[in-house]
Formats: sequence, C-alpha cells, structure tokens
Amino acid sequence: MKPIKLSETERKKPLSYDQIGKKFLYLKDIQEGAFFSPSALDQETQRILTIKRLEMEEPFSIESLKAMDKDQMIEEVRQGTERGKEIIKTEIRYLEETIKEIKKGDLV
Repeated sequence: MKPIKLSETERKKPLSYDQIGKKFLYLKDIQEGAFFSPSALDQETQRILTIKRLEMEEPFSIESLKAMDKDQMIEEVRQGTERGKEIIKTEIRYLEETIKEIKKGDLV
C-alpha cells in the first residue's frame, strides 16, 4: 500500500513538542525517530501546541452548534473555555493518530 502524503499545510505544522530540547517537533523529526507523545505533554504545552497549529492553518470556519472561525477557535483555546479544552483534546487525539501513522510509514 502506497503511503498517504500529508497536505503541505500539515507538513509545515508541528506535531508535538520536545520538552527536554524545548522545541516543536515536525514531520521530519518524527520520521527521524524523535517522539514525545502529545497526550503526555502537560496541559499548558498542549495548549501552546494547539494554538501554534491553529495559527498556521489557512482561514476556515466550522459549523457545529455554533459557527466558529480560526480566530474564534484560537481565542477559545487561549481563554481555556470548555470549548477550548475540547478543541485541544480533539487536536491531541488527531496528533496521536497522525504520529502513529507516520511511524508505521503509512503517512509521509
């Protein structure tokens, strides 16, 4: 099975954070064996990682119970609202799955 290529936007965004080296980890770092599980990061680091990823995203709007655009999502995360906490949880789950697929070689 041929690996699936991440979008250009996703390839530029950090996937985790190295708390020892104090730096974001990107696709290349994960492919080279660096790995710090996003779910093992403390809440503040998860929040910073989520904000960094959202800031790098192209403008968007999500329709759910209430429409939210990129800036509104970032503000929810920054303020630590319940909705912001859900956004972080969703992002961390996505990152865990993405890293797992990268490590298996199914995602490049």
